[in-house]
Amino acid sequence: MKDKKSFMKRVISFVSSFTILCFGMNYSTAPLYTNAVGEIETLKQSDNNGESENITDEVMFQKLAEQLALLINITRTENGLQPIKLTPDLCSVASTRAWEISVDFSHRRIDGSNFKTALDKKGINYSEAYETIACGYSDPENTMNQLKQSSAFMDIILNPSITHLGVGAIYRDKSTNSWYWEQLFITAEGSMNDEYLPKKFTFPENFEFPGEPADNPTIIPEETTDPNTIQGIDFKEYADRVVILVNQARAEAGLDPLMMVSYLADMATVRARECIGKFGHQRLDGSKFSTIIDDNLVPWTKCAENIAAGSATPEDTFEQWRNSPKHWAAIMNPAFTYIGVGVGYERNSIYKWYWEQLFVKADAEAMERLSPYIPSAIKPIGTGDMTGDGCIDGFDFILLLRYIKDPKNVYLNDEQLKYADVMQDGQINLVDAAYLQKYLLGSVKAIPVKLF
Repeated sequence: MKDKKSFMKRVISFVSSFTILCFGMNYSTAPLYTNAVGEIETLKQSDNNGESENITDEVMFQKLAEQLALLINITRTENGLQPIKLTPDLCSVASTRAWEISVDFSHRRIDGSNFKTALDKKGINYSEAYETIACGYSDPENTMNQLKQSSAFMDIILNPSITHLGVGAIYRDKSTNSWYWEQLFITAEGSMNDEYLPKKFTFPENFEFPGEPADNPTIIPEETTDPNTIQGIDFKEYADRVVILVNQARAEAGLDPLMMVSYLADMATVRARECIGKFGHQRLDGSKFSTIIDDNLVPWTKCAENIAAGSATPEDTFEQWRNSPKHWAAIMNPAFTYIGVGVGYERNSIYKWYWEQLFVKADAEAMERLSPYIPSAIKPIGTGDMTGDGCIDGFDFILLLRYIKDPKNVYLNDEQLKYADVMQDGQINLVDAAYLQKYLLGSVKAIPVKLF
């Protein structure tokens, strides 16, 4: 990894502010754990004596997480409570949540749901579940020492009903706080697979850890403005502009336009946000990108994804995709019928701008309930201006007649439909066309026409 420095040097020199968010709770006095002293000594025994070699990033983060879990258990035993066990499933969920909080530091998931939905998706059965998140700390010792200052955290760690623990740790370069730590505490319903007590692990003296902690770590509190917005920029309008460009390119190739679906756009926005933490076609939990789509809501038979990063406008991003044969092939695939586009922005990230296209092939009748539409650049100025060119002429009359004859195959956007209703009676029919013709011939002096 780049910009590495000695772990010990960083621990000695590390001075930073501390912020955590956690869910507190009350509990009754716990019975003393009678073998606490002996258990503490057992927990402190090292499993490697600092002799490990070839430590991969994955192993590094796993061992750092286990060391924090070990410190949690030592704290419990010092207070007369039994240690709690780690499980691979809980640690997997905690690692996913660590990635998520590097994007949105809160107890919400990126899709806006509660953190417990990550446990539910993994199929973990629990009667109680709590989460604590922290960031800005590069090692378990400093993290634990600071967390001990929080009474809310101690309420969780000393809860006698907790049976299992999952811990995740990640480092994300060029993010706001660099290091992110997640702890999941649950009271399990029944046994859990492969549970174990963490052991002490000593990293070699010359082992280098990634990055530097922020000089003054700053947190994105839950109540602040969503970092996915920038003043003066309409992200939905950006997404619509991408679809307009896609459909213009498909029209030039003789292909049918793709219809935008608001649900797919919402899911594409979630994926764009996920790409801030992990830029790739896998989701933060390692699953395929397609799992973002609810199959019951969108019964797709074919699905694809395009992602891009770095460009700040729809046009520049579209050119990125145009210049990539694989991405362009998805855009020009005649099999796809629907699309969702999402935009993400994070100023404290590597690329800042993140873009997502979701393409699906799905049954038109099933998709009708989701109100698909085709974004259009046409902006009529008033009644009768069907083509959006700023004047009312024969071209508008022709387009109105075409729509009245075949409304299923002649698409008009919402603004065009509004201004096609020349009579303003809530209907678009031959009467509207007749009065538009009279206006063009001069026998009607003004439109819209109001008969009453």
